[in-house]
Amino acid sequence: MPSNAVRQAFLAGTGLATLVAALSAQQPAGPRPVRNDVVQAGQEVLVFRHQLLRKGGHEAYFNLSRDGVWPWFEKIGSRIVGQWMVVHPDGQEEDPEHDHGYRLARYASYEHWKATRRGHLLLGGDGPDFQRSRESLRARGHFTAGSHGAHFLRGVTATTRPYFMPALEESFEPAKTRPPGGPRPVRNDLNWPAPEIAVLEVLRVRTGSAAKFIE
Repeated sequence: MPSNAVRQAFLAGTGLATLVAALSAQQPAGPRPVRNDVVQAGQEVLVFRHQLLRKGGHEAYFNLSRDGVWPWFEKIGSRIVGQWMVVHPDGQEEDPEHDHGYRLARYASYEHWKATRRGHLLLGGDGPDFQRSRESLRARGHFTAGSHGAHFLRGVTATTRPYFMPALEESFEPAKTRPPGGPRPVRNDLNWPAPEIAVLEVLRVRTGSAAKFIE
């Protein structure tokens, strides 16, 4: 069972690095192997966070997450959908003090998310991957100025990659008269490679209508 310090840290909503430190204090002197039970059924949940990072620190934060923190969490069943930095392609004024980041992660259920916070040593043991994750969390804390979340989401997760293939500016002369509302032929140019962006849009739908809205 987690100690009172760990329970209090979780209930107070403190950061993951604090929880890892509290949990690590309970580690036995020797290695701690684990055996996992069968996969637990549940309804998938996505966890969304808005991060405030020190100016210019997003790239370092991302690299520490990708190479050090996330492999451990992938091992215990989490799946990182993406990590993004807010950009202003239309020339809007940036925050002069912070980089703003967003992270979206998938969990098998809300219970799974809670387990990764309250007793994740029991999910994956304390091998070198855990040690590297803990060290990366400490290093990542240097770039962190705060965060908002967790926000819990349910819905449909797309797995395909976007592409941009604009239509060629060409005119066509149909062999036969095109009926009203009939097909409009186009030819596409090549895909234009460029850095991908994600667009976040918050929608409010009537209570109880989310499933129909997604459909």
